[in-house]
Amino acid sequence: MGYRLEQLRTWGLPATLLRMADANLPHPAFESRCETLRCDERRSQDGLNLDRVEARDETGGNVSAALWEHDVGDGHAFEVVYCARPEVGTEFWHVLYADDADGPVAERVAISEQGLFYWLFFFLIESEFFIHGERAYSTLADAAKSVGFEHLAAVFRLEEEIGSDYERRGELTAQSLAIA
Repeated sequence: MGYRLEQLRTWGLPATLLRMADANLPHPAFESRCETLRCDERRSQDGLNLDRVEARDETGGNVSAALWEHDVGDGHAFEVVYCARPEVGTEFWHVLYADDADGPVAERVAISEQGLFYWLFFFLIESEFFIHGERAYSTLADAAKSVGFEHLAAVFRLEEEIGSDYERRGELTAQSLAIA
């Protein structure tokens, strides 16, 4: 298969997501979760080349291309958001790769751009409030406007309701997948 950005364009990914996949973030709020893909020796030894487009077991066996990553474990764990192409439509997957896990932990999180942003903004809320306190409201509103995200108020309500209750994170995924 081809180079990931070329493939994402071929698949008709919206311009906003293409720019983000190319590390051209539309607002600084995205920096906390949408990091540039790294191609380092450790990942190569594990057979993980994030610049390659290929069928991946962790995305349901679908041909997939990485959009961005997020380091969550001082080099021992990182997350990747993939765009996958099943027989019909587009899916977005969140995959955790951790040194102390038997394999990748994957979850399908969205089937639309708005659904992906719903899922992403849930995590941006925590990051932005940690960094900016009450100014996070306006920062997140500006970030949502920069990508045309229409469901910010709903994400705020869900985050307020479930916060960091990991037992209820399935509700987040159900909501993001419901946005077609």
